[in-house]
Amino acid sequence: MINKWQRLSSNDKKKIYTVIVLILFTGLWTFYLNSFSSFMVYLSFILIIYPTQNSFQKKQLKDIHQMWELSEELQVSIETLSRISEIGILDLKATKQEGSGIYIPPRKKILKTLDYLNQLKEKKDDH
Repeated sequence: MINKWQRLSSNDKKKIYTVIVLILFTGLWTFYLNSFSSFMVYLSFILIIYPTQNSFQKKQLKDIHQMWELSEELQVSIETLSRISEIGILDLKATKQEGSGIYIPPRKKILKTLDYLNQLKEKKDDH
């Protein structure tokens, strides 16, 4: 965990600190307004949502990576990918970026594009 923390950029660390401060502020405000039990419900909600969101994002990034690998292998242009996925060209280019600037489009659109690319690959393999 410490090694991952050291690899984060200062901008990412600032974002994490900001989220922690917001969580603590909201939690303390909740505790002040309601009670300890409300604070515990809020804290458990945060502890459940963050790992779930994190695993979902990893799946999304894996699917995006697979989409780009298939499109390069099949030599499908970005214009064709844009038409198939109904994602704008600039948005598609943003999915290739590394780091915090990456765009993650809706999962349905990525899966639709992956299905098309897999069918295209099967057709090429058959011939």
